[in-house]
Amino acid sequence: MFHSENLCMNCLYPLEGSSACPHCGFPQDFVQEPPGLPLRTLLGGRYTVGKALEFGGDGISYTGWDTVTGHAVRLREFFPDAIAHRAKQRLEEDVRHTNIPGKPFLGKTAPVITGRDEGGFSIVPLDGFGLAFTACLDSFRAMWSKLEQMRGLSGLLPVLNVFEENNTVYAVQEACKGSTLREFLLLRSVTGTLSADAALRLLAPLLPALAALHSAGVLHLGISPASIIVTPERKICLTGFSVWQARTAGGGLRSELYPGYAAPEQYGLSERQGPWTDVYAVAGLYYRVLVGSDPIDATLRVRNDRMMIPGKLAEHLPAYVINALSNALDVNPHARTDSIERFRAEINAAPDAVWADTVPAVSHVKQDEELPKENAMPVTTANHETKRIIFKTAAITLSICMIAGLILSLIFKDAVMQIFSPPSPTEPQMPVITEPGPGNYEVPDFVALDLSYSDVLSNAVWSQQFKFETVFDYSSDIEKNKILEQSVAAGEYVLLGTPIVLKVSKGPEMITVPAYVGRNIADLQTTLEQAGFKISLILEPNDGNNTAGDIIWGTLTEGRQYPRGTELFLHVYDEPETTTEPETDPPETTTKSSNQFPWWPF
Repeated sequence: MFHSENLCMNCLYPLEGSSACPHCGFPQDFVQEPPGLPLRTLLGGRYTVGKALEFGGDGISYTGWDTVTGHAVRLREFFPDAIAHRAKQRLEEDVRHTNIPGKPFLGKTAPVITGRDEGGFSIVPLDGFGLAFTACLDSFRAMWSKLEQMRGLSGLLPVLNVFEENNTVYAVQEACKGSTLREFLLLRSVTGTLSADAALRLLAPLLPALAALHSAGVLHLGISPASIIVTPERKICLTGFSVWQARTAGGGLRSELYPGYAAPEQYGLSERQGPWTDVYAVAGLYYRVLVGSDPIDATLRVRNDRMMIPGKLAEHLPAYVINALSNALDVNPHARTDSIERFRAEINAAPDAVWADTVPAVSHVKQDEELPKENAMPVTTANHETKRIIFKTAAITLSICMIAGLILSLIFKDAVMQIFSPPSPTEPQMPVITEPGPGNYEVPDFVALDLSYSDVLSNAVWSQQFKFETVFDYSSDIEKNKILEQSVAAGEYVLLGTPIVLKVSKGPEMITVPAYVGRNIADLQTTLEQAGFKISLILEPNDGNNTAGDIIWGTLTEGRQYPRGTELFLHVYDEPETTTEPETDPPETTTKSSNQFPWWPF
């Protein structure tokens, strides 16, 4: 067991015997105020509760410590304080009731789940809110259980466990080092913005993760710069999940809406919520990263939609980015971009999205009354049809030019080949050229676009310009079916039909855990390590009736598949204690592990 007695309950680094943490200054005698759980409360028989990080909506988030693996975790406790209280920390019910808009879900008290704690720290619904508590609890359990099944999804903090205790439900996630997107932007530059290319690269992993969530029936409804964590490696993680009742005005819980990112329908100003609701928030993220300020609150836009992109900024943004944001930030959910897949295609300038005839109605983005009208780019209902006509005309013109260029390049190529190239059974690869010219095509950065290989192969324009070949390889970092490498560098100009080899990720290599309980580590350790597991041994006392090295239990499930490199903690019997010479000092418990605290980067 990796105990937490000598750990700071804020940053989870060693206290080193001091009264305050030498790393973060957190006092060792800190007392967690109600309604949070006391520091060092043990949940699920293994998770130590640390400092409360946030309290609102559907519960409380804590830092935590997994005493089995010796890793930091993040704990989420279902505790909707608008309709429930903790048994030991009950507040006056009349005060709580005044904070519930409209008092929804009034009804008879319904039975709730029973955890390990019949009293003490149990979460109990307020009188008359039993049905509401049960409905919200079911939503919480279902949401986190789905997230647990998607633990390998890039862009999300893995959910390690979901369990019931204290008459409520707890979710356990991996801890994530980093800063919020808002902090990252403010620390990076004075303006708090990124270029269009940098913004697209940074936020690209968020889109496939959201698409997968929507396919599983999970809506986030709280996406904002505060719910995106940027790691030191500049990878992003989506956090801040909550049940829909807390992300909808009048949903029965204390509303947790983020102005500028919450869509009009979350305020009850429209009847529809769905994937398009998250699309609105994601477009708001892109807007914040590019412009440097939050979008205008949806409640104001519904009454007077005068949002604009400043003209100086619009001059440096690709037209397809402006178009994608305009469509996704439409206050009318019926006209808004209806899926993350569609938004992803538009923001990445996929041809079938940019030039489609069915571009949703557009309402533009940032209000800036100090700028004169000629310095801004408003998009209002009056010019929707004009924009559609311009797009259609440009599409036809572009198509004609492309066809003419293809014909000329083919004629030119055939003439040159007939004059200068003698017949040969094996033709060499077409050369890569560095200068643009007639019949030459620039190679896109397929890796940075973060598209799946099927997206690339099905693209009508690219499939005409290049000849694609694919090879596959395992990757623990890149999502399955995403492109790892391309044989021709981005930005090079090549002739029509030049072969380009795309190396495609097969995702992490999955290996099956063999049966190990009851076997001896001496016979099994090499096999496990050669299979790809990292092995850490934890010695348990042996009274002499057991064989040293026999495995008692481990942290991975036998017969289940895990990514190569996963760490397996094995509890094994130590050598029997000897009594030939008396011990002058109590023997120290020995833990054989590559690092006693593997979470710390020593």
